[in-house]
Amino acid sequence: MKTLTAVALAGLLLAAPSALSAQTPGRTADRSQDSAAENDTVPQYWRSHHSVQVGGQTVDYDATVGSIILRDEHQKPTGKMYYTSYERSGVQDESHRPITFSYNGGPGSSSFWLHMGIMGPRRVSTPDTEHTDPAPYKVTDN
Repeated sequence: MKTLTAVALAGLLLAAPSALSAQTPGRTADRSQDSAAENDTVPQYWRSHHSVQVGGQTVDYDATVGSIILRDEHQKPTGKMYYTSYERSGVQDESHRPITFSYNGGPGSSSFWLHMGIMGPRRVSTPDTEHTDPAPYKVTDN
């Protein structure tokens, strides 16, 4: 099956390493029991909870990484897309929630830098736009 990458799964790494222990799996809680065929036909997602400092205020948000199954007119799976989303927690009126879509190629580093360089709630702190020293990188609230 073709795999289309909308946003790399690496975007979930925006949070502290402890985020992995705070994950909430969706659709399939124990992937070891899933068959390979089912993994290709059932959308899955993983959610974790975080916070950042913006303008001196703490902003709580959920980070979700998941898949979307693309299907033809007969509902036969034809491809899979991956996404990363960030949603502010505790919003009372979701009808006025602003939304931004950002698409980038992949696989790999190009999507990673979309999140870690500009769009994600946390980003790699770079001293200038022309050259960045090799890792390790300092990560800061965006």
